[in-house]
Amino acid sequence: MKMAKHEFPQQIVLSRLRFNSIEFENQCVELRMARDQDSVFQVSVVNHGEPARIYLATSPEIQDSIKFLHNDFVVGTEAVVDVVAHIRMQQHGSISVTVGYGSNTDSFDIDLIAEESHKIEVDPNLGVPGNPEKYRLAMHIPVVPAPMKAIGALMFGITILTLATDIVPPFVGVISSALLLAIIIMYFLIPHIR
Repeated sequence: MKMAKHEFPQQIVLSRLRFNSIEFENQCVELRMARDQDSVFQVSVVNHGEPARIYLATSPEIQDSIKFLHNDFVVGTEAVVDVVAHIRMQQHGSISVTVGYGSNTDSFDIDLIAEESHKIEVDPNLGVPGNPEKYRLAMHIPVVPAPMKAIGALMFGITILTLATDIVPPFVGVISSALLLAIIIMYFLIPHIR
């Protein structure tokens, strides 16, 4: 499955102020993406101190929309966390960061904004030129002129009379059967000739 990649304006900074301290580049982040489409984004983590174990979690409001591809890991100097988002509606929540087996926890707010999918614009020059009525589907019932319908009904009647009785001479029955066959063939070919 192909996922759209999005830029995510957030960086988590660890141990810059003191041991296991947590700082965020932005306290509130907005993520705009297409509704009902999986998208991946990355959160970078920079550690200024000793290697630290980090755990990320979402608030209950957005736990169905945000999934971390790897979590609960040790950060040396830098790390990148891949996150998959699937937004169905506009939501507000937070992502919390826990460092050092729970010694410090902090969180930043996130607004998930679902946008309508981009509509694909089609160049009108790509269409078939001419009258669209001319290009009917073959499944439509073809238009047969009324005189042809009357002649077809007459030929059908003569053919039946020839087969069922001796009222009509056999050569007339053969001619009417041939004409009826020609009318039936034309009936099915007319839509494809236009």
